[in-house]
Amino acid sequence: QLPEEFQQMKLVGALLGGFHTVLGISVSDAKQGCPCQEGSVPPQSLIETASHNLHRLSSVEIRQEHQGSGGLSLPELHERYGSVELSEEQRHRALVLANSSLDCLDDRVDQPVLATPGGELGEFALALAAYMQEKDSHNSPNQEVVDSLFANYLETVPVSRRISLCTDQKALQRVAADLSIGHLDLQAPSKHLKTSGLLEKLAQPESQGDRHFRLLLEHPGEYNLPPGLAEAVLKAFYQQLWQQEAGSSKLQLRMLQGEADPQAFLEVSCQKCGGIPALIPREGPVLVSQLDAPLQRRQELAAFFARASRSTPRKVGAKALYQRIEQLALLALDKTGSHIAAGLPFYTLNYSSY
Repeated sequence: QLPEEFQQMKLVGALLGGFHTVLGISVSDAKQGCPCQEGSVPPQSLIETASHNLHRLSSVEIRQEHQGSGGLSLPELHERYGSVELSEEQRHRALVLANSSLDCLDDRVDQPVLATPGGELGEFALALAAYMQEKDSHNSPNQEVVDSLFANYLETVPVSRRISLCTDQKALQRVAADLSIGHLDLQAPSKHLKTSGLLEKLAQPESQGDRHFRLLLEHPGEYNLPPGLAEAVLKAFYQQLWQQEAGSSKLQLRMLQGEADPQAFLEVSCQKCGGIPALIPREGPVLVSQLDAPLQRRQELAAFFARASRSTPRKVGAKALYQRIEQLALLALDKTGSHIAAGLPFYTLNYSSY
């Protein structure tokens, strides 16, 4: 778990666009925190192993770190989420999740989430970029390589942990209009659509309902990603989505409704909860982040790509990969946060449990 002072520095910096000054400090701290072992099975995530050790939430300390212009006020946050003692309604607003996947950073999500920019797929994209950088490659791997790496990674993911890609009705309608069709089923498109440029269309910036992926496609250099990498990851996702057997739930599209209109940015944490508190973004509407949630996943990805490198001439180590992933993740939070949370009030919610 990252020290509290690093969490606050990183998030306030991201919202104010001043993230770069603390990037080196945070990455230096992370170098000591990766128990990655290239030869071992990736460790299970905290949120997958904590189901036997969940605690009942008792209180929450809400602090305003940045005022913003408009949005939800501190009294409104206290009324909604509680303070020294939580009511039953407030306690149910924060569900301590176990065995859950990472979701996208969006205020339209209508269920409790552990969020990170781009969700699980966003973490995979950053890990792939870190892998290429560690191999001293400034080019994106070809589509066949990305397809293979993503398919192999899926084999390591438990069925209980879905990899979702967020999109919305506006993006779906835009793709359908460009292809001159009235109804588009992205879960199972026809063979005709697949051979009519659908995959290429789905990897374009204007076809994204997830604003993080749109930014990755539009400004890859700002995220220190090689051109074409985010596009290749999206194509790999859709191809695997269309190939998965009926009833399989490892991959899914999350269709978001309406327009994004966040009223605050919330960083949520809890000490000794046996899990991580998750809020429902749409109830704000707010952007919800939990900095601790992706850390174990990044260790798993670092271990996976380190093993993948063994079949290549250039081997890479899991610890170095983890450090590189963390660095790219902090940069991603900075860039995406400065776009989607600009001007919003920023609060930290630190829960306690019985």
